Amino acid sequence: MEIQADAAFGALRHRIRANAAAGQPLKMVLPAWRSIAAFVDGDKYERAIGSGVGDVLAFLQLVELCCIDLTVETDTAMLDDLRRRTDLVLGHWGWAPLVALVEKLVPAFPSIMTRAQATQLRKATSEHGGSQLSRWVSMLAILYPWLSYHLLAKAPKFAPKLPQLSGTA
Repeated sequence: MEIQADAAFGALRHRIRANAAAGQPLKMVLPAWRSIAAFVDGDKYERAIGSGVGDVLAFLQLVELCCIDLTVETDTAMLDDLRRRTDLVLGHWGWAPLVALVEKLVPAFPSIMTRAQATQLRKATSEHGGSQLSRWVSMLAILYPWLSYHLLAKAPKFAPKLPQLSGTA
């Protein structure tokens, strides 16, 4: 998937990821965001800002650097930044299912989370309050191909629970 994403979006994708790695606001890469979003029928930039997508991208970039990319030497400052970004993402409505997915997919991530973050994550995912993922799944899959299978092909189990109707066949 990464090769396909690079072939289709190359410089645009790298610009957004580099921006996230630098912790810069999403508005710094507005043209790149709009180009990819138009292609994948992604949501508007303004909605991305209000939904905390900038914090989510920075979080995913740090997860990748601290836990997945073995060529990067992780230091205490990077881990502290990842914890801070985890707090920000968990503080936005509807992003706990993404953090839970990362926790499941990335073996090193749970050991980096604080006890308070783990408790907050369990509480948020048990409440079934909704998710932002369905709105941003295409953009996240393009920007972070290591998540793409779990976002696109295998629907995560974080939809709200609906009551069963009795008497239906």
